[in-house]
Amino acid sequence: MPFVGGDFTYGIVYFFISLAGGVGAICLDTLLMRETPLYLQGPLLGMLTAWSQAIIGLSMFGAGVAIEMMEPRMLGLAGGAGVDYFVSSLLLVFTDFSDLRSELNRKLLHR
Repeated sequence: MPFVGGDFTYGIVYFFISLAGGVGAICLDTLLMRETPLYLQGPLLGMLTAWSQAIIGLSMFGAGVAIEMMEPRMLGLAGGAGVDYFVSSLLLVFTDFSDLRSELNRKLLHR
């Protein structure tokens, strides 16, 4: 009974993605509560929740506006390309190329 590509499969995948996101959020909150002094926990967690809810609302609004302007497939392509560009940029910024540079210099000097 293969359901590959069916609604059932998408539902199972969505369930596990949601479960992973929930567990990750719980872990982050636990770490924040452990490391934050008791008198700062309420304001900090309240501020983080307010920011995250505001960002979710803004992203839903932006997606609604964008879906009215372009086809869903093009919007998905643009979103995927944006994520790829963002992740690639972060990797380039935070990757330490000093080992690579020293290796290249060593090979070029010992020719």
